[in-house]
Amino acid sequence: MSNLGKAPKEKTDVETSLYTKFNDFLRRNRLFIASVLGIAVLAIVGIGIVSTITESRLMKATTILETIETDFSTWNSAADEAEKASLSDSVLTTIDGFIAEYGNLYPALRARNLAASVFLGQENFLKAKEAYDYIYSQVPESHLAPIAMINAATMSENLGNLAEAKQLLTDFLINFPNDPSVNRVMFNIGRLAEDLGNIPDASSAYTQLITKGDQDDWTKLAHSRIIYFETQGISN
Repeated sequence: MSNLGKAPKEKTDVETSLYTKFNDFLRRNRLFIASVLGIAVLAIVGIGIVSTITESRLMKATTILETIETDFSTWNSAADEAEKASLSDSVLTTIDGFIAEYGNLYPALRARNLAASVFLGQENFLKAKEAYDYIYSQVPESHLAPIAMINAATMSENLGNLAEAKQLLTDFLINFPNDPSVNRVMFNIGRLAEDLGNIPDASSAYTQLITKGDQDDWTKLAHSRIIYFETQGISN
């Protein structure tokens, strides 16, 4: 007789054996398996709770920011100097408490940006620079970071620190090479080099901008500076 008739029984025996071993494994390790499953469930629940808390904090921070922005607008439109001074102190105090509570959440970064504008209105360039420095250095991935770095350079220039301003703009090109402000930054690197009396450095900055081949106003200004250097015989 052919052995084909016995094959199903052999397969059933193997399946039965595997099933029995699997059940034995489950019985022997039921506490361990239950613990692992419990931990997994707790982890999933924990992630959900953290996500909910984070979302709740963000919503609360956003609501508070809206109030701060309203207060900022009131300060910004105030015509009376005494009123403006009083409002600026109030806005800055509110922002200080807000950023202490919400750290690096986006609304807190926006609030720092508003604080920098208030400091700028007070001509407190150092405090404004500190606010801008924080934004680009602590949260460089934020869309607020590039303009904050440019503004920090402007504050350095207002403080008379031209070399620091130039270095910040140079670092900007490294950190944000694809930012729309690149041409403006390149021109201002050249301008600051001129102000520092380093004409070769200025000429190099302008030439790099021209070499890009763009036809914007910054490139045209760079062309005009190169022509000026050449007519004065001071390009090198």
